[in-house]
Amino acid sequence: MTLKSSLPRPALRRNAFTLIELLVVIAIIAVLAGLAFPAVQGALEQGRKAQARNDLQQLVTAIKAYQLEYGKLPTVADKGEFESDNNRLVTVLRGVANEGDDKIRFNPRMIAFFEPKVSNAKKGGIGPDGVFYDPWGQPYKIRLDDNYDNAINNFYSQNAGFANLNYSVIAASAGPDKTFGSGDKNSGTAKDDIISWQ
Repeated sequence: MTLKSSLPRPALRRNAFTLIELLVVIAIIAVLAGLAFPAVQGALEQGRKAQARNDLQQLVTAIKAYQLEYGKLPTVADKGEFESDNNRLVTVLRGVANEGDDKIRFNPRMIAFFEPKVSNAKKGGIGPDGVFYDPWGQPYKIRLDDNYDNAINNFYSQNAGFANLNYSVIAASAGPDKTFGSGDKNSGTAKDDIISWQ
């Protein structure tokens, strides 16, 4: 004969969350993510600005190294300005060219003065078209003192009357707004511009 326990069985405990508890947790996570998103975006933007400053510094250094090696600036375009298309200058500085290419005459020793990252997109680095892009997908602007008078027209001088700069090379990025400003560097569309001489 088996004796059955006369003691009551303990109630089974359920190990699950209620719908309300899950909704509260999801709401808290959403609020925290919403608060963190602007901070993450700000940090990413600061990283892009730092990358642009670094790119400009390396570019100017490469041009000065070229000048030291060959005794002249790599002026491969009219007036030494590469406002809209910097790929010829960057190709010369990288020391890459095809046989018979006119870039060989500008860097006959094929010295690599500049080694930027190569990208298969137009978001920083050398794009598929050979142009050197800033982190926002815009070509870097470059000006050289091609007549060796130790004065380069400032990027802002056309509109604000700023004096010429006493540099052999300047380079710039329009920054996050992708538009070069005019006038005061600290206001309007100019405040986010990144320029090698600043």
